[in-house]
Amino acid sequence: MALPELISVEDLFSAPERTAATISPDGTRIAYLAPWQNRLNVWVQDVDDDALIGIRSTARLFGDRVKPAVAGFYAGGYVLWMSAALLVGAGWVTLAGSVVVIAILGWQVATMDRLLPGNPLVRFKANHWAGLALTAVLLIDALA
Repeated sequence: MALPELISVEDLFSAPERTAATISPDGTRIAYLAPWQNRLNVWVQDVDDDALIGIRSTARLFGDRVKPAVAGFYAGGYVLWMSAALLVGAGWVTLAGSVVVIAILGWQVATMDRLLPGNPLVRFKANHWAGLALTAVLLIDALA
């Protein structure tokens, strides 16, 4: 199996095209820093303009079917995570503890409202809690 191409040090540590992005409290605009004419500028972009520049989101892609679509992605991810865990020797602690992960992902799907500004983004950002819970469960299982 061939190794992937290495990222050059220059590319890895080069200045980003956009940085310090933040979302407005109402979820309708994104502000970020980006250079223009050799100066760093503050840019504000309307979220509705995202489609024009190619930024996509699951909530926009699936529209009214976003909840079942996201639930399907989460179910598929969970099955793959548990399959991988079992293949490397995880035991009942991982399976039992993964209920926490299911609860977090289930909360995201149950409370998602694509028409409420910022709601899908808050749910998406909560994925780190699912990742932390899964990591904790795997560590506990490894130490047990």
